[in-house]
Amino acid sequence: MKLIELAKLYEGKILTNDFNLNKVAQLQGVAVLNINELANSLKPIVLPGEVMRVFILKEGKEYNQGVAYLDDGTMVVIDNARKMIGKTIDISVTSVLQTTAGKMIFGKWDERGAIRHDAKAAVPQPIAVPPASATGAPPSDPGKKQTPAVVDRAVD
Repeated sequence: MKLIELAKLYEGKILTNDFNLNKVAQLQGVAVLNINELANSLKPIVLPGEVMRVFILKEGKEYNQGVAYLDDGTMVVIDNARKMIGKTIDISVTSVLQTTAGKMIFGKWDERGAIRHDAKAAVPQPIAVPPASATGAPPSDPGKKQTPAVVDRAVD
């Protein structure tokens, strides 16, 4: 109460994360900035249907769920992502739930979309192979730089 009285006396403002102090100060007519509300207002807005990239950290409570966290600590629960634990995947947001503890994002991972995406990335990359000598002997001039031959790798 002393803090509220001082704020009134000096026409100051209170900056707090104490919910009860916030309510009492507001009732007394003192301006209050709640740090938790400020932090929540700075978090990015996520809408259903958006695609986001997350790292699946652990399994969820329900069957076949994976759990990820955003940089700000927001929990993301992903359906069909249990087998992707330890990997970064693209998910589609299905809903957002605001709780007293913060925001939770729910999404789903489409395995079929990931397979199509991976198939595009599976283009053979050339690898360098040092030239083989016909006789198996070392090159005649060790100071001379050899040019590697390029061979295409086979895709599994």
